[in-house]
Amino acid sequence: MFRFNIILISLFLGMLGCQPSYSQLRAKGFLISDDGTTEGERWASYLFTHLQKRSENKKVILRMRQEENPPQGYFHLHIQVNPELPFDYEIKNGKAALNLSAKDNRTMLWLIYQLIDRIGEANDYIQNEDLPPAYIDFKDQARNFDFSYREPHYQPNTDSDYAGILGTNQLDADWGIWGHNLSKLVEKREASHAKLDGKPMPEQLCFSSPDLLEQTKAYIVDNYGDGGLGHGNHFMLAPEDNAIAFTCEACTAAGNKVGDASAAVFAFLGKISALFPNHQFFTTVYGTVKSPPKGKLPSNVGVLLSTIDLPKGVSFKDAKEFNVFKKKVNTWTLKSSKLYLWDYSMNFDDYLTVQPSLLSMQAQWKDFKALGIKGIFLNASGYDYSSLDDVKTYVAAALMNDVDLPVEQLLRAYLHRFYPKSASILALYLIDQEKQSFQGKGYGMYAGFADIQKTYLLADRFANSYKELEKLLPQVTGLERKKLQKLLLGMGFSKLQLAYQKGLESGGAFEIKNDQVRVKADILKIVEDLRAGFSANGIKMYKEADGDISNYLVAWKSYSGWGQQRNRLTASQVKWIQPGDNNKEALHTCLNGILGFPQDYQQGWFTSNEDIAFEVNFNDLQGTKGMFIRFLVNEKHRFNVPTTIEIHQSGKLINKLKFGLIKEEESPVKEIVIPFQGVDLSKPLLVRIQKASEENKRLAIDELQILH
Repeated sequence: MFRFNIILISLFLGMLGCQPSYSQLRAKGFLISDDGTTEGERWASYLFTHLQKRSENKKVILRMRQEENPPQGYFHLHIQVNPELPFDYEIKNGKAALNLSAKDNRTMLWLIYQLIDRIGEANDYIQNEDLPPAYIDFKDQARNFDFSYREPHYQPNTDSDYAGILGTNQLDADWGIWGHNLSKLVEKREASHAKLDGKPMPEQLCFSSPDLLEQTKAYIVDNYGDGGLGHGNHFMLAPEDNAIAFTCEACTAAGNKVGDASAAVFAFLGKISALFPNHQFFTTVYGTVKSPPKGKLPSNVGVLLSTIDLPKGVSFKDAKEFNVFKKKVNTWTLKSSKLYLWDYSMNFDDYLTVQPSLLSMQAQWKDFKALGIKGIFLNASGYDYSSLDDVKTYVAAALMNDVDLPVEQLLRAYLHRFYPKSASILALYLIDQEKQSFQGKGYGMYAGFADIQKTYLLADRFANSYKELEKLLPQVTGLERKKLQKLLLGMGFSKLQLAYQKGLESGGAFEIKNDQVRVKADILKIVEDLRAGFSANGIKMYKEADGDISNYLVAWKSYSGWGQQRNRLTASQVKWIQPGDNNKEALHTCLNGILGFPQDYQQGWFTSNEDIAFEVNFNDLQGTKGMFIRFLVNEKHRFNVPTTIEIHQSGKLINKLKFGLIKEEESPVKEIVIPFQGVDLSKPLLVRIQKASEENKRLAIDELQILH
């Protein structure tokens, strides 16, 4: 019976993705030597120290010279760092011996932790439970990483120690200047300001300015020096994020055109890169940087291309956008040997609902690798928590090293290591979710919860997994408990969102009491539990922009105080006309009886970049005096009140209301009343809402209400 159980356990562990025991690394102890160089000695000592820390018996880890023979039954580990190595790393096996070579220190650090984990798998006396699972074997091999710059910009990777273990890059460690931040690091003086039609423009830099070049040079020297061999930094030198293309005499002579500042930017990069050959300089192909330079860029100058226009969550097969992108990459490949991508792996309007991205990440990165892309900055939730960001960080880091690694096996191995009690529940849910999303519509980078429900939520599987994990939590201890508590808070947010979407329906968050819409008591209890949980676990944001989780929860607690009356108008009485491609969504959002939250345009608002038109048939609503429409005012996302609202009946204009734009601080929500005096309510009424034209304003409306 005992033997049978052991077999079952072994099979179960295998299903979770555990790697086979690395028998060649099973030994009584380990002897560590180096090649006699400073770096070799440094890393051999590092390996010695950290293996000793992970073993109760210090005598099983020995530090010896290369020529000495190891004790009987010991395994010999030889370490060397060789900048001339033609590969990123090389592994050679001998009799009870292993030779590890790496091209640089970052790679050696990563390689050592891969080795420590494998040694821990093979030998019970070495503790490895805190390490991300190794994914390379230690057979003879010599290989390069698939991408030379590798940054999964999730919260776990912002820990520099952990990034070292994963072998990944970091904004804070690897970039002296990032994004559009050059102007914040130099003095703002007219000599470095752009000129447009002869007029100084302080909101933009002039990249032909000798003053800007000298200031940039001084900043680099003062803060980073000349980089030294092997100690260079990355610097992003890009114009300000606006449409101003500098056209002073020098910029025009360099080749700048109206709306295109590329020529002066690349001339600037050529000058600064020549001053600092050990540093690497980049700009973004974005905004006013549009055109490739005439000649090839210096070897230490690269460009960052954005994938924002490519589909997310699916493969690029038959995607027209990818064919356009491929041509763009091919054009830039002729100009630079350093093409990096600013890629994306997040729904930036929802950090907390579990989102699939790993299968698509692998498929798309295979295509990027084939195009010759050298580096990936993966823009995700950054310094903020997102659900299962630890899993995604680990898998993304592994795929950046080797894009052909099996995603499902990586996923299961990580879950088994850090979620041992909940691994089976999570694996079933996550793998199903990944497959459905990858084979379906993928995900939107700015998707509201209604869209999430249609694409990747898997509502039934989500509900079952949530219940199972919630039931399991009291049995879980240590690090897994902390991770699971955070995940359940994120899933609790999703549960609350599901209840919001159901509104007044069965299972919804709202009810009608005394002819007013109120939040149910049990929902308010969930809101309070989430508030306490988010605070205790340091979770502050639920989305990228205006995503303070406390404001979201305050809206829930304040809702009943808004005094919303029962809406007498129903969706059956309204015919949606414009925009015409999402009638069903518009009717549901605007006539589900639930108000939108003021701080979030994705929470209960129908948004439109076009004018809006709908027809109302009043039926049994004779005697009503008017209709209420709520508009969102949000300057950051360009939402404001309309310019006009026209009322038509029987083909005639019978009323026209005019409005001026209002400021967000005056009121984030503006309720407008359309009066019905003199209107024949026995006939349909056509309402046309015209958005403001200033700065490409947009409209966001929620309930079309008749209350009296």
